[in-house]
Amino acid sequence: MNNRFRIYQAEDQNGKHRVLGAITPIVNKPECSNASCHAHPASRHILGILDTGLSLKQEDASLAQSSMWIIVLLLGGAGMVGLLVWFAIRTVLHTPLKRLREGTEHLAEGELGYQIPVQSADELGDLAKAFNSMSSQLQAAQREITSWTHTLEHRVEQKTSELQNTQQQILQVERMIAIGKMSAVVAHEINNPLAGILTYAKLIRKWIQRGIRDEEQKQEAIESLELIASESKRCGELLQNLLSFSRTAPINLSLSDLNTIIARTIRLAEHKAEMSGVLLQVDLDRNLPPLHCDSAQVEQVALAMVINAIDAMPHGGNLWVSTRLLPGVDQIELQVRDDGVGIPPEILPQIFDPFTTTKEVGKGVGLGLAVSKGIVERHGGHIEVSSELGVGTTFRIILPLRAAQPEKEHAPASSGN
Repeated sequence: MNNRFRIYQAEDQNGKHRVLGAITPIVNKPECSNASCHAHPASRHILGILDTGLSLKQEDASLAQSSMWIIVLLLGGAGMVGLLVWFAIRTVLHTPLKRLREGTEHLAEGELGYQIPVQSADELGDLAKAFNSMSSQLQAAQREITSWTHTLEHRVEQKTSELQNTQQQILQVERMIAIGKMSAVVAHEINNPLAGILTYAKLIRKWIQRGIRDEEQKQEAIESLELIASESKRCGELLQNLLSFSRTAPINLSLSDLNTIIARTIRLAEHKAEMSGVLLQVDLDRNLPPLHCDSAQVEQVALAMVINAIDAMPHGGNLWVSTRLLPGVDQIELQVRDDGVGIPPEILPQIFDPFTTTKEVGKGVGLGLAVSKGIVERHGGHIEVSSELGVGTTFRIILPLRAAQPEKEHAPASSGN
C-alpha cells in the first residue's frame, strides 16, 4: 500500500524509456459486497489490484528541453550578472582608485595642488575629497615655504651685507692696529742704528775738522765708517722686508723640479748651519713629478724655513729637510723639522701673523713666516706647523702639482732704498 507508484525502464521499438507504474487496489466496499451480483463475501477486503503503466517518454523529452533552456538562461544570467559586477567594480572601485594613483604620481612629481574629480558620495569619494584637501594644503605650505625662503634669502643678503660692512670696519681697525704696531717696530728697529750712525758721523766730522793725526785714529775712522755702512744696510733690509710684506710680487708659474730648488736652498744655508753647529739631513724623493710653481718664490719660502730652523738651534742640533709626493691627492709635501727650542704654545696660533717672532730683539721683525704663508697660499697650498718646547718644530708645506693660474698681476713700480 506504501509503494503504489514506481518508475521503471521499459523498452519498445523506439528504445528504452521511463514508465510510471501505478498500483490501485480494488476494495470490497459494503455496497459492493451486498449487491446481488457480487460473488465475494463481505469479509474479503481486497478484491484485486489494478496495475497500470504510463509512458514518461514525452514528459522526459519535454523535461530535457526545459532543463536545457534553464541551463542556457542560467548561463546567460550569470554572464549578465558578471558583466554588471565588472562594470560596477570598474565604476565604483577601479576608476576612483586609478585616479587616486594618478594624483599621487602627480604629487610625487612635484605638482602640488593637483585635484581629482569626486564622482561619488561613498568612502572612495570621501578619500578623494581628503586627497584634494591634502594636495591643496601641501600647495599652500609650499607657497608659504617659498615665501619664507625668499624672505630668508633677503634677510641673509641683508645680514651678509651688514657683516661685510662690519668686516671691512674690523679690517680697517686691524689695519690701523697693524700700522701702529709696524710703526712701533720700525721706530724701535731703526732708532738704534740711526742713533749709532748719527753718533759716529758726528765723531768722524770732528776727526776730519781736527785732522787725523795718526794711523790708529785713521783705523778708528775706517771702522766707524764700516759700522755706519753696516747699520745703514740693516735699515735698508728692514725697509725692504716691509716693502715685501706690503706689496704682492707677480707670480710667474712654470714647471720646476722641487728637489733642485731645495738643493739650491741647502747650498745657500750650508755655511750658516755649519757655523751654528747644525747637522743638515736631507731626504728628497727622487720620483717627484714636475711642480707648477714660481721657483724663485718657493725658494724664498724654503730658505726662510731653513734659516728659521737654524736660528732655533743656537747651541747646535739636527735639521731634517724632506720632500715626498702625497698619494692620491696630486700634492707635494716639503717638510722642515728641527730639534731646537720649540715655539711657546701661546705664540704658536699667531706664528704666521705679521710682526710675530720668537727671535731675540734685533734679529728679526716677524715678517718671514707671514710672507711665506702668502706665497704658499697664492700657489693654492697651505702651511702646517707643530711644535713642542724643548723638543723641536716641524713645518709642513703642501703644494699642489698644478697651481691655479692667477689673474694678471701688475708688478708695482720699483722704488729706491
